[in-house]
Amino acid sequence: MEEVMRPGNGRYAAVPVEDESSKDLVRELVAEGKHLLREQLRLVQLEMHDLTEEGRRRFQQDVALAKAELKEESNKAARAGTALGIGGILAHAALYLVLFAIVFGLGRVMPLWAASLIVAVVTAAVGAFLIKGGIDRIKRVRLVPRRTIQQLQEDRSWMKEKSRALRSTIRANA
Repeated sequence: MEEVMRPGNGRYAAVPVEDESSKDLVRELVAEGKHLLREQLRLVQLEMHDLTEEGRRRFQQDVALAKAELKEESNKAARAGTALGIGGILAHAALYLVLFAIVFGLGRVMPLWAASLIVAVVTAAVGAFLIKGGIDRIKRVRLVPRRTIQQLQEDRSWMKEKSRALRSTIRANA
């Protein structure tokens, strides 16, 4: 007489099997159960592989997005720096014009120095305006890749959802 294991109250108990066809049936059932378990394990491994590859692909896309964002923002910073530099040059030129105004003021009896001084003030104002514009532009430059961060958060949510679904599948088939 052969014994077959059967669940009972959370434990497996031996059940005697006397009939030969029942023994064959139980063997086939056990073999099929093993086969199904191996197949389920293979499917879980494939799912894990697909999940890993999709995660890797998404990460590479996120890195490419971050590079593009940072390049775009660095170009903005370069343009702002150009305006700042030009403003600085004009402010420097204003200093020279003030000096020329003093020279002309001393060298002439007519109020030519006043005209030079007005030109110097206007040039300084334009320089100050450009400097302020450049500073404002630099303040607007975002060195944090916001779209990339958003994409990474979406990828994290996607990964969690896929992991939960995979765990549910494993539990359901266990």
